[in-house]
Amino acid sequence: MAQQTSAPAVVAIAGRDTVQIEEELSRVLTDAGIDLTDGFDHAELDGIDADASAIVQAATTIPFLSAKRSVVVRRADRLRDSDVEQIAAMLPNVPKTSLLVFVFEPLDDGAKGVALKNAAKKVGQLIEIRPPDRAKVIADLKDRAKREGIAFEPKAAEHLADLVSDDLSEAVSELSKLLSACRSKGAVSIADVNEIVIPSREYRVFVLLDEVCSGRLGPALAQLDRLISSAATVEQAAMRNVLPQMHKQLLLIYQARAIADARTPLTSPEAEMSLNTKYSLAAQKDFSRSKATSFARRLTLRQVARLLRLVLETDMRLKGQLAQASPRETVERMLAEMCMVAAPQA
Repeated sequence: MAQQTSAPAVVAIAGRDTVQIEEELSRVLTDAGIDLTDGFDHAELDGIDADASAIVQAATTIPFLSAKRSVVVRRADRLRDSDVEQIAAMLPNVPKTSLLVFVFEPLDDGAKGVALKNAAKKVGQLIEIRPPDRAKVIADLKDRAKREGIAFEPKAAEHLADLVSDDLSEAVSELSKLLSACRSKGAVSIADVNEIVIPSREYRVFVLLDEVCSGRLGPALAQLDRLISSAATVEQAAMRNVLPQMHKQLLLIYQARAIADARTPLTSPEAEMSLNTKYSLAAQKDFSRSKATSFARRLTLRQVARLLRLVLETDMRLKGQLAQASPRETVERMLAEMCMVAAPQA
């Protein structure tokens, strides 16, 4: 039996990176003396399927062979609102012989699960994990490779971080493929990264925007082909892979340009108030902030606003709310008009 230490009976874990969430969950369970091999006194439930009665019963059951019973509810943000109300009312009554952990999966909609997080915080502990900064992501990758006896050649780890947009979970996943491929030679090069790593959607859309902002329609269309090649239809790819990410990135660029024009530091109270949006520049990863700031130097607020309008009009065309040709021609038209708007002036 693992050594038990003092711990709250209720813990909620939330963050935007799967690797960090899993590591924090492991730490919480270990600190509480939980033996994960104990099939009697450790249970895991899924918020999609579990209801309030199942969670209450699991959390209030007396441990059989251990000093503490543990219950982990994954995807807690997917619980039904009616169940959340019942669970929140029960939390003060979770016995000290139990550890109830709610794990919230990474979502763009940070409003999901707020009521349950607040209830858990009131009676126990809420752990909110911020994404690691770029330096920590790169250091983590190098450390993981070193433990496997493999080194990164100069700039290779940085390039890997770029391709996955500084996302630690994606970086670790891609690193496992790199380590398998490069184990015999004991080193990972930039060429290896380019050959093996699949760039993130965010990275690809930033590359697409780079071509657009340079007025290069041909390369922009080639990048579009890469973004839509994996989807069943052009319309599906545009609605899922291209337009939402492009809309988000243009909003970040708009914020960066507005801050630059106002000569206001990103960390100032004034900037903090103006960035209180769903996609706040201040809350983004280093990669996204750096890219948005770089693009903002090349565009005016008027240009960014016109680019946003083109994205929204294309979304409406694909949904049949405005006249359109074929889905592919509609998206290509958007890129052509964006190139004209954003092209550097002679």
